[in-house]
Amino acid sequence: MAKTPKKIRTNKRILNLGAEDIRHHSNNEEFTIDIAPAAKPDVVWDLRKTPWPIEDNQFDIVYAENIIEHLPDTCAVMQEIWRVCKDGAKVKIIVPHYTGFTSWSCPEHYKTFTSITFDYFNKQFDVVKKRLKYSPHDRHPFLWKILDWLINRNYIISDRFGSLIGGIAEIRLTLRAKKKVNLDGDEEYISRGHIEEKD
Repeated sequence: MAKTPKKIRTNKRILNLGAEDIRHHSNNEEFTIDIAPAAKPDVVWDLRKTPWPIEDNQFDIVYAENIIEHLPDTCAVMQEIWRVCKDGAKVKIIVPHYTGFTSWSCPEHYKTFTSITFDYFNKQFDVVKKRLKYSPHDRHPFLWKILDWLINRNYIISDRFGSLIGGIAEIRLTLRAKKKVNLDGDEEYISRGHIEEKD
C-alpha cells in the first residue's frame, strides 16, 4: 500500500501550480508545485495524483496557468484547488480553447475547453472575469485586437464559430472560491460543492 504523504502547511499566501520557472511574485510569497525538480519548486509532485500534499484552506491566490489541460481529471483538479483555497481566494486560470489550431499540437494535452466549461463548478467558484484570447501573446497586430474585442462580445457564438476565424487560442479566467455558507445562522463549509439540508 502506498504511503500517504504528509500534508504541508506554509505561510506563503500564493500557490503556483506547475509553474516551471514562471513566477508572478517573490519566492517569499509564492509556494510552487511542479513535477520537474529542475524547476526548483517548493514541492516536487505530480499534480495528477490527488489529494495533493497540502493542507486545506491556505491560499489567497492560486495560479493554474497552462497546466489544467495537462491533467486528465479536471473535476479532481478543481476540487483540490477549491480545497486548498481560503474562502474568497482568487484562482487565475489559462487554458486552451478547443478551436485553437495549437490546442492539440502538444501531445501532453488531455483536453481543451470552451468558454462555459468552468461554469460547471459554480457551487465552488464564482466566475469573476472571463476573456477569450485570439492569440496567447499580448503584443499582437491591430487586427488581432479587433478580433479579441469581437470574440468577447458573445462567448457562445465564439465557441460555436471560432474556428471560422482561424481558432481562438485560449481562455483566461479569474474565479473566486466560495466555501462558507450560512445555514440558519450557523457557518458551514461546503463539501465538494454540495450543501447538506438541515433536518
